[in-house]
Amino acid sequence: MALPSTLWAAAAAAGAKDGSSLANAAGIDAGAANDIWTIVNADAPAAGGTTVRLCADSPVTVSGGATVTRDGTNANRFTLQGRTAADDADAEVALDANGGAFPVLTLATADYWLVNDFRATNTNQAAGNSGVVVSVDADNLGFARCRADNCYQGFALASASTFNWLRACRADNNASTGFVLNLYCRANYCVAHENGGHGFDGGDLSRCLAYTNVGTGLIVSTLGVGLVAYDNGLGFTCLSTGPVLLEDCVATGNATYGYSCALTTHHLTLSRCASYSNTSGRSLATGKLVDSEAIVLTANPFIDAANGNFALNMVAGGGRMLRNKTLLFPGGMTTGYQAPGVAEPAHLYDALGGLL
Repeated sequence: MALPSTLWAAAAAAGAKDGSSLANAAGIDAGAANDIWTIVNADAPAAGGTTVRLCADSPVTVSGGATVTRDGTNANRFTLQGRTAADDADAEVALDANGGAFPVLTLATADYWLVNDFRATNTNQAAGNSGVVVSVDADNLGFARCRADNCYQGFALASASTFNWLRACRADNNASTGFVLNLYCRANYCVAHENGGHGFDGGDLSRCLAYTNVGTGLIVSTLGVGLVAYDNGLGFTCLSTGPVLLEDCVATGNATYGYSCALTTHHLTLSRCASYSNTSGRSLATGKLVDSEAIVLTANPFIDAANGNFALNMVAGGGRMLRNKTLLFPGGMTTGYQAPGVAEPAHLYDALGGLL
């Protein structure tokens, strides 16, 4: 039997707990009885799709990780949507594992899921306790305005297959890498900050920002456009799967090189990429490097990157030069040159380019 078009879940489940209405909301905690995940895994989505509304004031402390094993079809997708406790507006809902030794949300054989306004957080950063995990190949997954922080890995999508994407997502303060993506993932307008490993590991990336990560800021599969790497162990590098193009990217203040690639068979091509004050220099290429229209800055281009303000300044040789180039990195094509993460609005990352 197919599920209805809408199911409700709440922190304090009430009524029949069958998810049929807000008054009969199922529980959010997979470690307790009558949870929404059991209902979802039992049946297929409705014709036209089923939306699961998580209705709660954040954060919601959970005693067990949610595991989804029910997929939809292309026409009958599942959507997981964060809502206020009163169910009167979309809003981020955080599930807090609160030191639990489990991933917060695991998608397994869960094709065609769309996850909006969701946060996974924990205080236990031991291996295996990641925020959002795709444990087996899963196609057509989408994440919008989602966060994962204080876990082992933030978004662990390395097992994901094709046509999976993230938009306006963020990974902060995870013990390992913020975004672990496979070759076929796409990430747009995402931010990785202060992770103990890399910021982004894999995937094709556009308009993303990585700053103050211990490892490499952004490891790109084949294409990176409009990316910023600041104060990471290394700015940019690439996978060894084929030719890589980085266009309109900026590497500043990284502890080793701004751009590095060890490809010996294929080229790393930099097109209109900028650099400033990387400790070991602009680039290291033990393989083949094409550096076209290189932009070598003579000043810091950002107003206050150390405190998360990546708005462009008007310093000659710095932000003014990038404004004149009208590059495609976050803020580069907008009139406000707004800064990601300066003041988190109610809908996260509206500040990223002013486009969300």
